[in-house]
Amino acid sequence: MSTPADGVLGGIAHIAALGASMHFIILPLARPKNATYDKTDDEETIKLPFRPPLVVMASWGAAFVARELAKVFAPTFSFSRLLEVRSTSIYAAGLALWTSSMALAVYTVRTMNAEKTPVPHGAGVAQKIVTHGPFRYFRHPIYIGFIGSSLSTAFIFDSILSLVGVCMSGGYIVGHVMPVEEAWMQRKFGKEWTDYCDKVKRFILF
Repeated sequence: MSTPADGVLGGIAHIAALGASMHFIILPLARPKNATYDKTDDEETIKLPFRPPLVVMASWGAAFVARELAKVFAPTFSFSRLLEVRSTSIYAAGLALWTSSMALAVYTVRTMNAEKTPVPHGAGVAQKIVTHGPFRYFRHPIYIGFIGSSLSTAFIFDSILSLVGVCMSGGYIVGHVMPVEEAWMQRKFGKEWTDYCDKVKRFILF
């Protein structure tokens, strides 16, 4: 049974819709008008080679390209065939995961906005360590949502090869962005940040 994401046009339409939601919903929320940007003379925002949202959106595109290549080189390499379930069920699971992942990102941004503190490499310089809301469970809930959205596209496109997308975004965020951001927070907040890290892990268990 086919899904709306089947076919080249269906895949492109899904990538366009996901990208539009990121551009018009997630990113505007990350730049609140009432956020505080105070910083000392020697304090700078984090400089990253690529902004995480751009890498995440690129990972969605990579998942689509991988699915198209899989049609040619590995047509049976799909989750629905591996799990012996309908492709529509895999598609629905992907949409549910994407929605919940983006909901987590939005919830996190709104939590930070309520404290009038932006992410350190985004709209300004972090003013405090937020420890409530999703930050009670993850040190980087926005990134958890981003990685979850990358994983969801593998299910939306029903292709195991589309996991290249989550490898792409997860590798960059976990391997580079998180360590850089945490080092920045450590320099600014010292023991307060260390104590928070002792209580809250990156991914609940580690």
